[in-house]
Amino acid sequence: MNGTMIFHKAGLQSSIQDMGRYGYRKYGVPLSGSMDQNSAIRANLIVGNEPGAPVVEITVVGPQIEFTSDATIALVGADLTPKLDKKPISLNTRVNVLKGQVLEFGKCKYGIRAYLSIAATLQSEKVMNSFSQYSGITSDHQLRNGDQVGYMNGKLMSEASSAIKIDKKYFNTKKLEVFPGPEFNLLGKDQLKSVFDQDWTIGPNNRMGYQLNNKLMPGHTREIITTQTIPGTIQLTPAGKLLALMRDAQVTGGYPRILQLSELSINQLAQKTERSIVRFKIA
Repeated sequence: MNGTMIFHKAGLQSSIQDMGRYGYRKYGVPLSGSMDQNSAIRANLIVGNEPGAPVVEITVVGPQIEFTSDATIALVGADLTPKLDKKPISLNTRVNVLKGQVLEFGKCKYGIRAYLSIAATLQSEKVMNSFSQYSGITSDHQLRNGDQVGYMNGKLMSEASSAIKIDKKYFNTKKLEVFPGPEFNLLGKDQLKSVFDQDWTIGPNNRMGYQLNNKLMPGHTREIITTQTIPGTIQLTPAGKLLALMRDAQVTGGYPRILQLSELSINQLAQKTERSIVRFKIA
C-alpha cells in the first residue's frame, strides 16, 4: 500500500533522520543523523526495516500526523504520550494504523526525543547518500506544518510478540561514559578533579551541541590550532565551560578536546534537556 503522512502540525523540531551523511566531512558537511541512534535503530527493527532506514525524529512537542493508508508503525525513545485517534498507544511495540487515523502527542513524561518508524519505504529527499535533514544540504532542516511525506509498499503487520523492553535507566542515568580526548593532558590536577567530582548542569542545547553551565577550576583554557572534531567531542571553551558536540556539529574546532563521549553516552545525552544534571566517568 502506498500512502502519505500529512503533518497537520509539525511539532517542535521534527525532522527526517537516518544514521547520518558519511563520506563528506572533508567538504565541511556534518554527519547529522538521529540524535539517539540506539532508539532509532530499535524503532526500525520492530517494524522489520533495515536498522539505518529513515525515521521521523520527534523532539519534546510532537506532531499531528494523518495517515492516508493502512500501515504499521513503532515509536521508541521518549514517552511523549502518543495517541491514535485520541486513544493512548504503547511505545516500543508495533501499532497498526488504519487509513485516515491521526497520530498525535501530549505531555513529555521522560526523555525528549522519540523516533517514529513505519513498515514502508519513506519517500523523502535524499542528498549525499542520506535522508537526514540539515540546513544548507537538504531543502529544509526540519518538517513544517502541512508537509507531506509519502511512503511506498506500506503493510499491516502482526502486533503479536513485537514489543521490546526498555530500561528506564537509559533515560534517567546521570552518569555519562567518556574517554580522554586528544588534549586531555592539558588539564591540571585541580581541573581533573573539577571535571569528574562535580555535577554538571545542562544549559542551552540543540542538535549541534550541549552547553554545560558549570566552570572548571581556573587553569588551562587556551585555544588550539583548528583541528578535527566528531560527535561526542567535549571541548573546553575560553570561558572555562564545556561544550559537548552532537550530531549536527561542525567538523573542525579550535578549542581543546578534553573528553570524548562514548556512543552510548551521546545517545543518552540526546535524551536530556536544559537543567538536567550529568556526571562524567571514564569508560
